[in-house]
Amino acid sequence: MHHIMEIANRIGLRKYSTVKYGFDLVLWAAAAPLAFILRLDNTLGWWPSILIYTGIGTVIKAALILGFGLYRQSWHKVGVRDLLTLLQTVGLG
Repeated sequence: MHHIMEIANRIGLRKYSTVKYGFDLVLWAAAAPLAFILRLDNTLGWWPSILIYTGIGTVIKAALILGFGLYRQSWHKVGVRDLLTLLQTVGLG
């Protein structure tokens, strides 16, 4: 864990930001498997595909969340610029 915090500090993430980044990443990564489970009646045959999709998607989402700085946003006051940033991120993801 200490090693992760050192890397986070080097790229400009502080402790609170690291927690927000991790929380955002977990929520975004969980969206794909939950969507599969909710849409498909029998997900047993789909688990290898779900895991591959989630793994690749998590790497992409991690880069996009970091690149667009979504973990730094304060979402209690959302404006048009914030909405456009979110739409760009989701569109690229």
